[in-house]
Amino acid sequence: MGNILVVKRKILFDGSAPSGFIPAWRREYLSVIQSNGLWMEREKAEENPAFKQPIVYSVVANAQEKKIFFFRRANTKDYAEKKLRNKWSCGLGGHVDQIKDGNGPWPLIASAQRELGEELGLIVPSGLNVQGYINQEDDVGKVHFGILNVVWLSIGDVRPRDPEIAEGRMMDVDEAKQILTAEGNEAEGWTEICFPFLSRLFG
Repeated sequence: MGNILVVKRKILFDGSAPSGFIPAWRREYLSVIQSNGLWMEREKAEENPAFKQPIVYSVVANAQEKKIFFFRRANTKDYAEKKLRNKWSCGLGGHVDQIKDGNGPWPLIASAQRELGEELGLIVPSGLNVQGYINQEDDVGKVHFGILNVVWLSIGDVRPRDPEIAEGRMMDVDEAKQILTAEGNEAEGWTEICFPFLSRLFG
């Protein structure tokens, strides 16, 4: 599977782990990750809650139209993350793979660029626009740590290019909220956690 970026839980958190959404102004984790990140085999990392796997959770937004890209993940056996199948989401992200070329961008930035390029065909800025962090201590979240990255676009619409996305498009917050609350629809945990914050970005 290869190596992915991890950071020791006891270094990342000062005391007990926070729960839910943590605004960037309240706590700055990015420099901690940058200074203390390690590489570990993904298989081992998934089974070791003494380490957290930072994942850039990128939300694509259009300030002028007040819309975000909202999508439903595929519900097929080919979709790797079984617990996320068929769930609605506003965030694109994946594990931060070890990069052999040391002259490239910082791995967190490279990961965000790769995910947005593969899934939406977007070429995005060379930095991160971190608005906050997401932490859950459930079965999946105990080894993951979300970095909420908002990518502002000026173009009108965005369409998925990856078969792992069943459907998705730019939509206003009210429409996304209706989907989230519709009977039979499920949202992934990180989307439920950060969506109230995202709603406030547009007033």
